[in-house]
Amino acid sequence: MTIIAYDGKTLAADRMCMRGDTISTVTKLWFNGEHEAIAVSGNFAVGAQMRRWYEGSRDVAGPEWPTPNDKLEHTVMVVADELGARYYESGGPPEPIEVCEKFAAWGVGREAALGAMAMGADARRAVEIASEWVMGCGRGVDYVHVCIK
Repeated sequence: MTIIAYDGKTLAADRMCMRGDTISTVTKLWFNGEHEAIAVSGNFAVGAQMRRWYEGSRDVAGPEWPTPNDKLEHTVMVVADELGARYYESGGPPEPIEVCEKFAAWGVGREAALGAMAMGADARRAVEIASEWVMGCGRGVDYVHVCIK
C-alpha cells in the first residue's frame, strides 16, 4: 500500500510494501532528471513498468505501456516537476491527467493526507500524518522538492 502527496512544491511517498501479512521497506519515489520526480502507488511491479515506460517513452523503441493482469488492480504513477504534477492510471492507455488543485494525494491514506495539507502541512508532513493514522502506509517518507520557487 502507498500514500503519495503533492503540495505544489514537493512530492512525497511512504516506504511501506505489503505482501500478504508481511511488510517491508521499499523506495516508491525517484528522481528523473534534476527537478522531476516519479512516484508509484498500487501494484509495485506494474508501477515499476509504468515508470520504465515513462523514462523510455522519448525513445522510439522504448518499453511498452504495461497491461495489468487484473483490471480491478489499480496502479497510479505520479510525475511532478517545476510545471506541476500529472498522473497516469493503469488499465488503459497512457494518458496524463493534470493536477489542477493546490495539492493532491493518492493511495491508502489519501483522505488523511488531504486533510493534513488543508490544515497547512506540506506533502512530507502529510505522508507522516497519514502513516500515523492509517493502516497500510508508513515505514518512513521519501520526498523531493520539484519546484524551487
